[in-house]
Amino acid sequence: MSDYAFEYLLVGMLWLLSIFSFIIGMEQMIKIVISNYIINIICLASSNAISLLTNFLEKTPDTYFLAISYAKRQVFFSSGQTTIILILYGLLLIAVFNYSKIHITFPQDPIINNTIQILLIPLTVFSVIFSLQIAIFGDQIVNIEHTSDIANKLSSNASLHQIIVMTPIRIAIHALCTLWLTTQIGVSYQSPQPPAPVFE
Repeated sequence: MSDYAFEYLLVGMLWLLSIFSFIIGMEQMIKIVISNYIINIICLASSNAISLLTNFLEKTPDTYFLAISYAKRQVFFSSGQTTIILILYGLLLIAVFNYSKIHITFPQDPIINNTIQILLIPLTVFSVIFSLQIAIFGDQIVNIEHTSDIANKLSSNASLHQIIVMTPIRIAIHALCTLWLTTQIGVSYQSPQPPAPVFE
């Protein structure tokens, strides 16, 4: 990928995610930010599970199950691992966005409330970006040596290279901001409303 293509992709993604975050509102943004940490753990565990499965299938390539050899299954899971994890991430995020029954209450202090509003859009944007990085690269994205290799493959631009390499530090800062956020908001369960009675 050329430097310009990567830069345009990154800027475009930032703008789209910022607009999306602004549209969905504060409560949904908080749900996405917090749930992404849980989803990331699921994605990492699933990625490692697929790796274990491909290693197991590779040891017995001539075995068949339902008329499909383990060798073919190994190729499928090995080549499609990133795609599978990205689909899993997307489905889980959509499930949280559409079906979460958690209700968020915000602090009455106007200074803290305004601070939360300022922080939420960048927190949401980078939460999704970090999650996509984890879904694509796995736990390599928090290893400095691996992030340097990834940066070299993606771009020769010094600034972009540094941004990618510093991903572990940015994730730590993001996590600390999210942790502070959870100390300032209230969370309750929002039970579904029963349907209104129909009178004839």
